[in-house]
Amino acid sequence: MSASFTPGPWSTDGVHIVAPTKSALPGIAVATWCDTPETHANARLMAAAPELYEALELAWDYACQGTRLGHDDVSAVVNAALAKARGAAQ
Repeated sequence: MSASFTPGPWSTDGVHIVAPTKSALPGIAVATWCDTPETHANARLMAAAPELYEALELAWDYACQGTRLGHDDVSAVVNAALAKARGAAQ
């Protein structure tokens, strides 16, 4: 299954979600114009979307469809995506 969204990795500066594009304007979203801890957390979650999507696909494949990777590999991808969403990895 292929996704139709802008491929990752995405990043954030706190309120803007940035993805590598061929456009002169690399931003793909603005979490908000306010600069608060909550909006930074929202931006991190949005910026982690491609990795979270990949992790969910791998977990689904592992659990339901027969695995492409082993448990440790799937766990590593899931943990990295969650860490990015939490702000522990950029």
